[in-house]
Amino acid sequence: MADKVYGITDPALVESLQDDQGAVEYDAPAADEYDYDDEAPVSALFDELKDEFKESIEEYVTFDIPGRDGWEARFSTVIGKKELERYERGAKRGKSQDVDEMVMVSTLLGEKNVAILKRGVVVPNPNGGDLLFKDNEFLAMAGKNATVASALKVFCGDAGLLSLGRALLKAGGWGTDLEPLDPTES
Repeated sequence: MADKVYGITDPALVESLQDDQGAVEYDAPAADEYDYDDEAPVSALFDELKDEFKESIEEYVTFDIPGRDGWEARFSTVIGKKELERYERGAKRGKSQDVDEMVMVSTLLGEKNVAILKRGVVVPNPNGGDLLFKDNEFLAMAGKNATVASALKVFCGDAGLLSLGRALLKAGGWGTDLEPLDPTES
């Protein structure tokens, strides 16, 4: 007996669909049940696709903060190529113009952060809205004159900061080489 039938993995359901030789018993709808001349579904699909273009793509991901029990951060995963180029330019250091990955991911995390959470509950900003990594109230917790990069280093640690940044890039569809990920590969 097969353990899967067209994506069905429930053994009892699979068995109920099979005859005694293991062939699947399925009554396909008769061809006359379909009205192939009816173009309403096609135009409805076209209109539905047209409506999709009016919507912005906005997806969010929530990550645990490494080493901070129960603390999480939520980020927008919409990361454009021009944004990445700007993050890279802002993170170039020294004569060699090497990109400082810590600075780059700090900028990325600061800009894409939409909420800080404790066990799923959004932390409010005392001045209104949700508290964000780039807010003065968050920065002040890391000390006088703290930047987003220095505050995130204190809150996440170096390794946590890098792992969060890399995870966000991956969630946004970017590889570690800052090239788009191949959607056909997992």
